[in-house]
Amino acid sequence: DLEEDSFERGDLGDLERKLHRWAGRVCGVVGATSVPEATRLGQLAESLNMLCLVANNNPMVCQRRRHVFYIGLPSRQTAVVVAQALQSAGYRRIFLLHDETEFQSRVAANMVTALEKNDIQVISKSGSELSWPDEMRCWRPELCYLIYSDEKRALPMVRLVRGVEPGSALLLGRSLLRSSFIVSLSAADAEGVLFVDLFRRD
Repeated sequence: DLEEDSFERGDLGDLERKLHRWAGRVCGVVGATSVPEATRLGQLAESLNMLCLVANNNPMVCQRRRHVFYIGLPSRQTAVVVAQALQSAGYRRIFLLHDETEFQSRVAANMVTALEKNDIQVISKSGSELSWPDEMRCWRPELCYLIYSDEKRALPMVRLVRGVEPGSALLLGRSLLRSSFIVSLSAADAEGVLFVDLFRRD
């Protein structure tokens, strides 16, 4: 049998309360959460003797805990597929804009390698660098790939990119492919936005 529950996004206390309600009634939990939430979910699952399946790079997976399993794709594999898709779509100049977290910085580094292997010109900048808007204006990329996972930080960046280079296509990472983020985009912001979703469609 499969049961479904939800918790308030970002509220680890609510996550703990909800999971404790299921203790002894289920043998495992599948979490579609952010990395901090998935990390806490893994800790709670271990204390409650549950299996835990997470859809992101939970640090507990790297610690080889026997109760936590990762059901996503590693960043390097994702980067290769995204680069191939962008090459097939005809993009040759791509501007990567990422947040300062260790995970997203690594995603951006993997993406640079994959794009260059596909003969795509790329510039990668942290969103905290004050020079990126001027550099984007001067370089005029065909596409900007925004690599953020926190939707509160990503939304103003989408608007900034649209203001700096309105003619550039905009690609957003799979961590932003969620309804709460999509509904917060205005019609102008959302026009022509692409998402990395890892599903193949014929």
